[in-house]
Amino acid sequence: MGWYGPQNTGVVAGGTGTSKSDSNHKLVGNVLAVAVKYHNNPDAGSIKLTVQTKGVTCPSYSLLVLNHNATDGNWMPYDLVNNTSGALMTFNGAQSIPDQNNIDDYLTVLLEGAADGDNADVWIYLDR
Repeated sequence: MGWYGPQNTGVVAGGTGTSKSDSNHKLVGNVLAVAVKYHNNPDAGSIKLTVQTKGVTCPSYSLLVLNHNATDGNWMPYDLVNNTSGALMTFNGAQSIPDQNNIDDYLTVLLEGAADGDNADVWIYLDR
């Protein structure tokens, strides 16, 4: 187990916009937690942070999406288990079954709706 990061989104320049960065090496393991620290006090009303796979090894998918949230914190993202037909599996017909997100790809962090100077650091805690 161990932390990867920080990976910075890159600083938004020239007004409202988007910044993103990709990891420089492949990450492999179960994603147990994601930590985020924002810089420059971004406006929570317009900002969106997405932590996703880059899509080199397999199609890209999101590990964590924070919409209208500019608060530093730790999250434990999970996926929901589907059956072979694509329907959600449940414990008792009502409670979905959570599962860990796995990664075997490069990591992309994307900051959207940000103002000039906004950026964020992202750490991933992996069980390798």
